Amino acid sequence: MFLKSDRKFAEVRPKYRWLSLELALPDVVEDERFSRRMGRVHVLRLYGPDDVDDQVQEWLAQAYLYATD
Repeated sequence: MFLKSDRKFAEVRPKYRWLSLELALPDVVEDERFSRRMGRVHVLRLYGPDDVDDQVQEWLAQAYLYATD
């Protein structure tokens, strides 16, 4: 599933035991929760609703604003 505004800012991919959340962020972010990074695309593994905390919501907001610039 793609989340879009003017451009795609996030992608959710179901995996066998988690959801993969890919975020296009304006800056490189160093955080141990990212399983990998490809340039400005940061990948998170979400195992349940509790994984979407305030920080993840902030990253989603940043990705949205970056996509609408």
